[in-house]
Amino acid sequence: MRSVWVFVQFFLRDLYVESKRAKDLFLNYVIAYPLTFSVQTAYFQSNTYFGVDPLKSTMLYTGNILLILMLIAYKHMANLLFDLESNRYINFQITVLSPMLVVIERILFSSVATFLISLPFLPMGALFFPAYIQLAHASILKTIIVLYMASLCCSAYFMLAILALPSINDINTLWARVNHVLMVFGGFWVPWMVMYSYSPALGYLVCLNPLIFITEGIRGAIVPSMPFIPFWLCIAALAAFSLLFTTLSYWLFKRRLDCL
Repeated sequence: MRSVWVFVQFFLRDLYVESKRAKDLFLNYVIAYPLTFSVQTAYFQSNTYFGVDPLKSTMLYTGNILLILMLIAYKHMANLLFDLESNRYINFQITVLSPMLVVIERILFSSVATFLISLPFLPMGALFFPAYIQLAHASILKTIIVLYMASLCCSAYFMLAILALPSINDINTLWARVNHVLMVFGGFWVPWMVMYSYSPALGYLVCLNPLIFITEGIRGAIVPSMPFIPFWLCIAALAAFSLLFTTLSYWLFKRRLDCL
């Protein structure tokens, strides 16, 4: 029971720190960022590629949400790398909470924060550009579920990735050599079916990429009439990848503790 109480206190502490930036977070991620993202993706990109084609524009827009999830989850987890190299807050945490619970608390908080910040992007696109982004057939429940599971998976992934980095100087390498490739073959531009039609071998290989289940799950929740990977398979895959990344993060975290 003591561990649960300490776990909750750490979570509330992170929530309190985040709340101190509530005004900036609201202006940036509820108004400014979703609006500019909608203008760029829902209007400019859609017009450039398709003209007024609601189906293709919606699929493009929902795929681009992946970038938002990745950036926000990374932003929350990047603080961990700075903390590990400066030997401050993390040292205190592991004296009062087990390393596994420290890892879970960080991932859980990042997932909740990423989920809440990502929520305005879909309705903002439909609100300002209804001719391009259509949510008439979207399932609200499925959208909420997949956005949270995507946030959880991205948070667990970045926990693992950042723990694997030797130092802060390797962040650019992570984005250039790993994240960019994962996003390109994670449905950022095209659905899985297009890749599978081009090459079945590529289609099956891409299923090892957790990001493909994020884009397919979001698209399936928004445009249920299209042949995406089944929604509940996407959720199961995201849960499995989240568990895998969390377990590997714990293993790497324990190794990093030996060096603290």
